[in-house]
Amino acid sequence: TQKIIRNAVEIATTLGVESLVMDKFSLRGENKELGIAIIMPTKDMELEFDAIGLGRIGLLKTRLQMLSDAEIQFDVMNKDSEDKVVSNLKMVSGRTKIGFKCHDPKLINAPKAINDPVFYEMRLSSADVETIVKGIATMSSETVNFSTDKETIFVKISDVQGDMFTHELDTSVDIKDDTAGSLSKTYKSKTLRTIFTNYIRKDDNHILPISITRRGVMRISVLGMNIYLFPER
Repeated sequence: TQKIIRNAVEIATTLGVESLVMDKFSLRGENKELGIAIIMPTKDMELEFDAIGLGRIGLLKTRLQMLSDAEIQFDVMNKDSEDKVVSNLKMVSGRTKIGFKCHDPKLINAPKAINDPVFYEMRLSSADVETIVKGIATMSSETVNFSTDKETIFVKISDVQGDMFTHELDTSVDIKDDTAGSLSKTYKSKTLRTIFTNYIRKDDNHILPISITRRGVMRISVLGMNIYLFPER
């Protein structure tokens, strides 16, 4: 649980998610302005509590960084029911302790799950990611389009004058459903650039796996959690 919270705070800070809630259904947070959500199912996990609400994420990250080897302790209280709700965190390292007051989890709104089947899967290489990030900077566009032509996938970025940047991904798209038509969805370039520059998976193949659902929601798995990016159109 402690590792999950640390990872979630790290991702949330990077993506501008200001609060997180974790209960027996999922860990989740949302940045509506950027059209993004973080979700991790917790149904099969044994938690030390029933629910926890974390606000002031930037401040919490700073305190966790100060005591990077600290044990996180959960002060639990019963609130409105027999549910065990965390009221405070304590970060303990040797003779040093730092407290952190939690939020009411009921006041933190974020989607519990994205129940939409995956239609497309692709794997962006480090070269693909680098090219797309440079394309976003060069074209100064607010959006990026992902589109398919059969099993080939293209990333397109257009500037205000209509000039077009087009990049063909190194690998083909894997279509997971026979009913899937051609893909053409547009996403916020600022959010994509942030995710791509911070979370390309540094495994032996230097790839970033991406899934896109029937409704065009992009899913990127990072540190055991799913980052969901909602399409602009």
